[in-house]
Amino acid sequence: MNIRVKLQAVQPGIMGKMILAIQTVASAHLRKEINIDNIDVLNIYCEGQSDKNFFNYVLDQPRVDKFDKVYEWQVFPQVADVSSHENFLLYRKIAKKINIKKKILEKIPAEIDENTVGLHIRLTDMNSLHSRDYGHRTLDSYLHKLEEVISENNIKKIFVASDNLESLSKIRSKYDVIINDVNIRNKTETDSGYNDFLRKNHNDYDLWNSTFLDSMSLSRCGYIIKGVSSFSNIPIIFSSSLKRVYTL
Repeated sequence: MNIRVKLQAVQPGIMGKMILAIQTVASAHLRKEINIDNIDVLNIYCEGQSDKNFFNYVLDQPRVDKFDKVYEWQVFPQVADVSSHENFLLYRKIAKKINIKKKILEKIPAEIDENTVGLHIRLTDMNSLHSRDYGHRTLDSYLHKLEEVISENNIKKIFVASDNLESLSKIRSKYDVIINDVNIRNKTETDSGYNDFLRKNHNDYDLWNSTFLDSMSLSRCGYIIKGVSSFSNIPIIFSSSLKRVYTL
């Protein structure tokens, strides 16, 4: 069986699109319209202001002339920590039908392993747009949790995926951290147009590849510290090495 899920280009973010695609397939499975065990090809398609399917930037998706089922994306409630969601194991089974491009996986830093803590910092648009729903975040809250996790688990390695350079600079002054060389970070911890930048560049090849590289790097960590974000929920779904998630 060949399945396609169609999403819009502008809304939501890249990893938001990913998790909505997975949730849409899970919903169809739970309604007994499909059986995910019988899926041969799961095609995720991002439609919008271009004939290109932007997911082909980052996913290996076989060409299919005809799909047995085509689903429009559905809206689901935001999940704080997907690992505690009732459908988590189902999401993981669906993720196994999705193939990240080898060129992205090969760029994940080799030193990241199950004894690494992955820190996902998201301050910019979360504070400017979503603080009413999820509270105001500060770098100190991330660092306080980082100290706890390092102490509890005797962790020696830290990988950081940050939405801004200011936080990254502060962390690097205190810790020896692993980072990816990506060009998608805001200069400061405040939004200052960062959300507009992401929206205007939603079809940018480097933005898609850099986003997937940072997110999939988190999936190789044994521990993840995160706030509410699809960016860090996706690596939880894809991970085979994760021991524990810490949600702020």
